[in-house]
Amino acid sequence: MYRRRSLASPSGSSLPALPARRAGRRLLPAAGLAAALLLALSAGSAEAGVAARFETRDLQRGQSEFGRLLAQEGQYRMDRLDGDKLVASVLIKDGRYFVVDHLKKFWSEVDRQALAQMENDLRLSAAAFDEKISKMDAEQLKVMTDTLAGPLPGAANRTLETPGEEAEKSGFPAKRYRILEEGTLVREIWATPWDKVPAAAELKAAQSAMEGYYQRLTSIFAGVKSQVLNVPIYHSPENPFADFGKIDGFAVVTRNFAEGRSLAETVLLDVKEQPLAAAEFEIPAGFARKAMDQ
Repeated sequence: MYRRRSLASPSGSSLPALPARRAGRRLLPAAGLAAALLLALSAGSAEAGVAARFETRDLQRGQSEFGRLLAQEGQYRMDRLDGDKLVASVLIKDGRYFVVDHLKKFWSEVDRQALAQMENDLRLSAAAFDEKISKMDAEQLKVMTDTLAGPLPGAANRTLETPGEEAEKSGFPAKRYRILEEGTLVREIWATPWDKVPAAAELKAAQSAMEGYYQRLTSIFAGVKSQVLNVPIYHSPENPFADFGKIDGFAVVTRNFAEGRSLAETVLLDVKEQPLAAAEFEIPAGFARKAMDQ
């Protein structure tokens, strides 16, 4: 039986201490010392970033993986970790998108050329699929059409419902939101008001940037159809940030549902405002560049 393909997406160590400056021979006068401290504090707050850590639990298999969202001065990074081991990252810097495989030590840029190549590969694969099913008889074609019938995951009409329920989640006061697809619950989000989390503006910008990244990927699948059956045959994973722009707050607990069952749960472990090293937003030294389709 033919199954729709999906595109896997890439979803902490302590920072090194800053070197202490050598003390000069002369002490600053009181006024100068106060001014220097004020300047240092101002500079620190301007450069401060934010780091949020999450745990995603597969409720069917009883397994967990961890994630980390970093943001500082318009630079963003989303990590996927296996325990403490860094597995993969999405890096957004200077308006450019990168994926980094820390296990195989390579990186790729998700630019227009890469997306165009990916879409071309999908269309070639769809053409090969059409060639195979064109040789099927009418009964086999009906079975195939019924198998692929219906909207792709995440493509159905989604609506937001706010029951008004409030509770403490992950140590934050939170409000409950429900995401429905054609009237069926597919996601539940508990979000805390933005004024309850540190560096709220950075977190909000990071969520928006990551939503844009996933949208760039998912959008190329929409137009790839079987010309024989006239239905889409591919889907990518659901954009994990798509619903966050609809709610007023920062998600601290998210649950995904299918057929009335909770499949997975993502929980905020902690969120801290802190200066982040510039290296956090760089491609690791020694990693090789690789095309997206390789």
